[in-house]
Amino acid sequence: MKIVVVAGAFNPLTSADITFFDESAKQGKYLIVGIYSDNWLKRNSKHSHIPWDDRAQVVREIDSVNGVNFFNDDDDSVTDLLIKVRGWYPSDEIIYIDDKGKKYL
Repeated sequence: MKIVVVAGAFNPLTSADITFFDESAKQGKYLIVGIYSDNWLKRNSKHSHIPWDDRAQVVREIDSVNGVNFFNDDDDSVTDLLIKVRGWYPSDEIIYIDDKGKKYL
């Protein structure tokens, strides 16, 4: 099975994000969305932020999204998310698609 992983702050969620999810989901069988933490937003954004639980709840409602996950983003990367996904799906193909649409296998 091909697992697609994307990540972002989604603060706030926009129509472009939904299009990104929909297009990313077409690249595989299962779409996992990692959402950056509240602490990440505090470190990297000058804007007020929507709490993680609220952002996750909205993303879960999108039809193309199969799973929403938190991850340790203290290093400002998605490495922990990808390690988690590899652990959950050890024999499946995993594709990470960044916010520019670039694929990483």
